[in-house]
Amino acid sequence: MKYAGKVLIILGVVYGLFGIRSFLREYSYQKGSIVVKATILSVEIKDNRTNGNYYLKPTHHITHHLRFLRDGNMDTLSEKSNFLLYPEGKTINNPNKIPSVGQLMKQEKYVRYVPKSKKKETSFPDRIDINNNGEYESFNSFQYFFSMASMMLLGLLIRYFSKK
Repeated sequence: MKYAGKVLIILGVVYGLFGIRSFLREYSYQKGSIVVKATILSVEIKDNRTNGNYYLKPTHHITHHLRFLRDGNMDTLSEKSNFLLYPEGKTINNPNKIPSVGQLMKQEKYVRYVPKSKKKETSFPDRIDINNNGEYESFNSFQYFFSMASMMLLGLLIRYFSKK
């Protein structure tokens, strides 16, 4: 059991190092990127049914076509939201109806990208983030920290109780 405790402590340190590396990479991207407001050119709502099975509830994929100013030039981009699932109308389980194209066109979209002058300063020079509020949303905020803490705590507990 002593060896299992040592292995868990070592794994906790390794996860901690991965967490620090991930945090530094995300921080460099956040500091090197800029946010611009995008205009929505068009919105498409598609009814996609899984493998042609028409007995399942349909899912609707929403595609936004955006235009924004990147490094002084106008650029276009398509955002396909595969994670938005809307059933056919209002039900007890999902009270949200499918939004209309007009409602989707009124949304505000922000694009975060790295300008050409700062591409060498960041770890993610080609990443483009699109969201509704312009704030930076980290991809892996504390997952490595919790893995590190749990592995080290478990390893210390095993080492402590295996001596007795």
